[in-house]
Amino acid sequence: MAKSTGTTTPAVETAIVASDKGGVGKTLTAHLRVARHQMQNGGRLPVVVEVESEPRLSAIFGADNVKFFPVELDPARLEADPSLAYATWDAVADVVKRSGTTVVLDLGANLVVPFCRYVAEAGDYGPWGKGDAVTFFAVATGESRAVSSARAALFHVRAALPASRRFFTLNQRDERIFPLDVESAGVKEIIAETGATGAIRIPCCTSAAFAPMTDANAQLTEAVKLSPDHWERELGLPGPAAARAAHRLALFLRDGAAAFDAVYGDARADAPAV
Repeated sequence: MAKSTGTTTPAVETAIVASDKGGVGKTLTAHLRVARHQMQNGGRLPVVVEVESEPRLSAIFGADNVKFFPVELDPARLEADPSLAYATWDAVADVVKRSGTTVVLDLGANLVVPFCRYVAEAGDYGPWGKGDAVTFFAVATGESRAVSSARAALFHVRAALPASRRFFTLNQRDERIFPLDVESAGVKEIIAETGATGAIRIPCCTSAAFAPMTDANAQLTEAVKLSPDHWERELGLPGPAAARAAHRLALFLRDGAAAFDAVYGDARADAPAV
């Protein structure tokens, strides 16, 4: 039988943010990827999808703007029988297939292997084909278990989606405790052995406004519009400290969006003035 030349591979990008270790900054990385899209598209959102045990991006961008697929299965059961989540992956694939713009897909902890097994089941005929339109961000802090998890994720995605672009994504939130640089020999070794495209660095936010913004599930692109007077009232900061808080938050958005320059090109022209 002649090999079909037809494909269901989407024409638009699916940016997948994942790691099988929790608490490494996946949601923040996805938030920044969404924010970059907003900054370059007049504030319009990409298609945002999260497969999680509880909604996080939905709380930030609104339940009506995020496709949320809850996964409440025990990780051990899911690893033993990945088909338990096939209905979820089918639904996610349908969203991607119908999208007319970039998709940002946030995968919860312990979901990389089940997702990759699902993709591998269909091979080239699956919803993402060989991964030509997929960009994968394996998120880690400098902590050794987080690094190992990101490394394993890169291997799994290479096997399932060999044509994808794959990036070791270092969240430098904990760099004082777990120092690691994207130019270090260890990261370069991971890139080489996993066949990853490269590494990017998610900066640490030093703004006093960051934690309250996060607790309030506020969008970064909206939070940076708040004046120092707002943070002075909300946080009880003196005027100069409130100004620093507002300025550092704007810098974080600018630098966080620019973290993806190695993937998508220069975004500085679209960044807000700081």
